[in-house]
Amino acid sequence: PPASTRAERGERRALERVLGDRDLSRRIVAAGLAAGREPADIRALAADPERLATLEAAASIGRAERNMRVATGRISDLVASLSTYVRPQGEAFQDVDVREVLEDALRLTAHRLHGVQIERVYPGEADPAPVVPAHPGELAQVWTNLLTNAADALASRGERAGGGGRETARGEGAGGREPGAAGREPAADRLTLRVAQEPGAVRVEVEDNGPGIAPEVLPRIFEPRFTTKHGQVRFGLGLGMGLAKSVVDAHGGTIAVDSRPGRTLVRVTLPTDHTQEAP
Repeated sequence: PPASTRAERGERRALERVLGDRDLSRRIVAAGLAAGREPADIRALAADPERLATLEAAASIGRAERNMRVATGRISDLVASLSTYVRPQGEAFQDVDVREVLEDALRLTAHRLHGVQIERVYPGEADPAPVVPAHPGELAQVWTNLLTNAADALASRGERAGGGGRETARGEGAGGREPGAAGREPAADRLTLRVAQEPGAVRVEVEDNGPGIAPEVLPRIFEPRFTTKHGQVRFGLGLGMGLAKSVVDAHGGTIAVDSRPGRTLVRVTLPTDHTQEAP
């Protein structure tokens, strides 16, 4: 298994005291051959260059195989998440665990959220599962739109902090943060996802610490063709919010947005006993 950089440094220092050779210690630790071995065994290994080279080659093959397994697992998760969207239109509602669809959307938008601290506040194992009757693909579109909006808002927050384009904001030292007060560490980009059970409903909240939505923009965000993305000011809101509202309405739920500088909260409430209406 991969070791932390700190653990490897400790192993190298301990091995240098045994072997007196920094380069040889580095090679043995990099191959994972130091852990659990007695000093006498390590000295014997260091004295046999052919055996050491064979073990290093084997370790390299093992690392490659491990990396392929990790990559394959990630691709499988991504394909499974995408399959949530590929459902025939007109299918009946089914019981959907809101957390699962939210996690699918999070995987698909992860590339937009690099460097963002993500906090999940989900029901515990002893609590009832947050299940609602829904179309999984349509719910996934709602969460994807909300997460994309939050990513755009956090990016615009970084642009303000950097005083220029996104590359400046996300480059060295900026990290997409707003400058804090004098002598104070600027706050990191943060996204909080909350799922909670309510009487007869499940509540989902997506909160970011972006720049907020201007008061003159907020009343119009659910208009189908209204967007701020093509103007001078970008708050990450536009057509996607109108689509999200239409899907939530079709599921008998409600969606609301509360925003101020430094905090935007989107709250979606979905009933647990909604009956599908005829199309």
